[in-house]
Amino acid sequence: MRNLPQIDSKEIGKRLRSLMMQQELTVKDLQKLLALSCPQTIYHWLNGDSMPTIDHLYSLCCYFEISVDEFLFGSSKLT
Repeated sequence: MRNLPQIDSKEIGKRLRSLMMQQELTVKDLQKLLALSCPQTIYHWLNGDSMPTIDHLYSLCCYFEISVDEFLFGSSKLT
């Protein structure tokens, strides 16, 4: 039986922080980009307390030009 990937919200937060740093984006920039009413949502993502909803996940992947797999698991190919 094949092992299914496990989603780690802390690792996703680290990846998001890294992507933001590469693009020199602030939390406020991302808040505006995603049309969020407050920045707390993003801080929760960065801390691994919660994860982006599917629509925000898709928008983030489009903005950073990465696949969903890469965003969630750190690579575009699951093993």
